[in-house]
Amino acid sequence: MLKKTKAFTLAEVLVTLAVIGVVAALTIPALIQNSQNAEAAAKVKKYSSVLNQVIKRYSLDNDCIGDLAVCGAFTGNLDQAGNQQVWDALKPYFKIAKDCDTNAGQGCFYTSYKYLNGTTLPGSVDDFNWAKARLADGISITLVDLGAGNCTSSKSADPTSPLYETICGAVGIDINGLKPPNQIGRDYFHFKIVKNGTVYPSGAFDDYARGCDPASGDTNEDVSGAPGFGLGCTAEIIKHGSINY
Repeated sequence: MLKKTKAFTLAEVLVTLAVIGVVAALTIPALIQNSQNAEAAAKVKKYSSVLNQVIKRYSLDNDCIGDLAVCGAFTGNLDQAGNQQVWDALKPYFKIAKDCDTNAGQGCFYTSYKYLNGTTLPGSVDDFNWAKARLADGISITLVDLGAGNCTSSKSADPTSPLYETICGAVGIDINGLKPPNQIGRDYFHFKIVKNGTVYPSGAFDDYARGCDPASGDTNEDVSGAPGFGLGCTAEIIKHGSINY
């Protein structure tokens, strides 16, 4: 006689498939998010290196290694002309797909951004008089002259800090270009150019814009005491190698 083999019933198969579906629904989104966070962190770290290399090459070409004030580009004119002057000096070192200069509404950045805490950034980055461009790899970049008289601006109150009376300019990048989420600390990240030619991530040392907590702990240097803006997340993401906040 043939030996009978026990088979799964249709109900058992359906229950098993349902369990697999539930597990997948719970784990796959987290895996995708972790992958996206790791990719974002890699891009931020890459551009930290790229920006430092740009300033190094500019310094070599203009005989101002160790003192960007000697180059003359960062004059501290916190206006459209000053921003354009710095951008004209640095743009040859980037691979640019679209150059918006300091003109408004040219489509180099998304029109509306949010802070890390979810509130909306006043105005449109694309309309600001900052220098703006979209790079060949899809990154959007903006640059502002903060020299306050040849690299003497401060983002620290401590005279011993690397950020005390040494700030030349600031750089913002959107690692997704025009794509969402268009949020500071998620795809928009901020750096500071200092007099000695180093580009530091915002949030490093005792930067006014430090911390990376959407509820508290982060202070925007232009709006004293405002929590959760996310500018300090750049240092956080480089330190930990991932978006873990």
